[in-house]
Amino acid sequence: MSDPMKWDRLMSRDRLCGGRKPEAGPVRTAFQVDADRITFSNAFRRLQGKTQVYPLPDDDHVHTRLTHSLEVASVGRSIGNRVGEGVLARRPELQGVVSFRDLGDCVHAACLAHDLGNPPFGHSGEEAMRSWFEGWLDSDERAAELSAGQREDLRSFEGNAQGFRLLTSRELGGRRGGLQLTHATLGAFTKYPRGALLDQGCHHGKSIAKLGVYQAEMHHFEAVAAALGLPERAEQPGAWWRHPLAYLVEAADDICYLILDLEDGHRLGYVPHERYVELMGPIASQHPGFRGQQPEGASVAAQRAHGGVLRAMAIGVLIGQVADAFLAHEEGILAGEMDRPLTSLIQARDQLDQIETDSVTYCYRARDVVEVELAGFEVIAALLDRFVGAALHPTRRRSRKMKTLFPWLGDHGEVYPNLLSCTDFISGMTDSYAVSLYRRLAGHSLPGRRR
Repeated sequence: MSDPMKWDRLMSRDRLCGGRKPEAGPVRTAFQVDADRITFSNAFRRLQGKTQVYPLPDDDHVHTRLTHSLEVASVGRSIGNRVGEGVLARRPELQGVVSFRDLGDCVHAACLAHDLGNPPFGHSGEEAMRSWFEGWLDSDERAAELSAGQREDLRSFEGNAQGFRLLTSRELGGRRGGLQLTHATLGAFTKYPRGALLDQGCHHGKSIAKLGVYQAEMHHFEAVAAALGLPERAEQPGAWWRHPLAYLVEAADDICYLILDLEDGHRLGYVPHERYVELMGPIASQHPGFRGQQPEGASVAAQRAHGGVLRAMAIGVLIGQVADAFLAHEEGILAGEMDRPLTSLIQARDQLDQIETDSVTYCYRARDVVEVELAGFEVIAALLDRFVGAALHPTRRRSRKMKTLFPWLGDHGEVYPNLLSCTDFISGMTDSYAVSLYRRLAGHSLPGRRR
């Protein structure tokens, strides 16, 4: 067993690839600089046009990936500040080395970035990418040029791994180290600290349940892990212990998608008001400001307003419970002995499980949600057909036409980087751009003939 992780090292302000450190001062901490760099990145801006759950509706209050990420970041900062206060209270040796707000600011930055790598059309976009590559790997002769790890990267396409790639390799025109974030923020961001694990029977623990880093960026993650003192798992080479703050990022995301997806479903009429109150009320009632249930016969507008109050109180309660759970398990987390979501350890866990079950029934299987998911499969598969075909088979007539429109296609000498350039481009698209490009390349939006 490795020695426990140390907070002073875990909160490293050093930047990836030796990036220039902004001058230290009271105005912006290193982690606030990270948050600013993420906020002004191209990938963050594109989240406005990406589906969270519901197809971008007429109701402006329903979440996109952008508003979801902003709210996750707000919740994460609150949890991080509470945890920071608790950690410093019990570890006086950290006074003057780490501020309690450092933990909150670091979690805030990582939360802002947590969905950057997600493709268009929500999680169904990830499924569409995986499904397409499953077929391609079995059918295209050039797949033989890939290593086993590279094949697994494509077969297991993951928004989390794509996000790490964006942050460390793709943003700012592919500058060395990408946004050159602090090691601490990159560690907190990495929900699944592993690359391709080819022994499929050894994925024990939530933190290695999915692919988190592609082969192309493994050298960056190894540098981050070494700087932070994240031990490699003895029982699973190629996987590391999670940065403790990654549990807070995960919890903030869990809280927001469970509570806010349900609220969106309530606003759109998928979730009956009575059921929404039954699900949210038991958590909200633990808030000190709770004043009882709404009288019967309220208007739709009043029901929505009441739903918003319940949501706000429920989130406040959950923030406190998650922070308490982290502090109760801090020693086990630092020792690599705890590998469960924090939301599974809190008082409200059974109610959250019921909310998730009902969200599947009322929201995620709603007709227009499933229609968007099916459309995503069609659009992404068609785009991959065209882009991968052009990148890997440049002499074909259609490939030459594609190269005229997209000069970067096939610029890399090897198959793997050429494939990644295609997944970078397609996964970075907004929903509307993906549909528009699909229609244009399929000939559905050809302009009329000029006379």
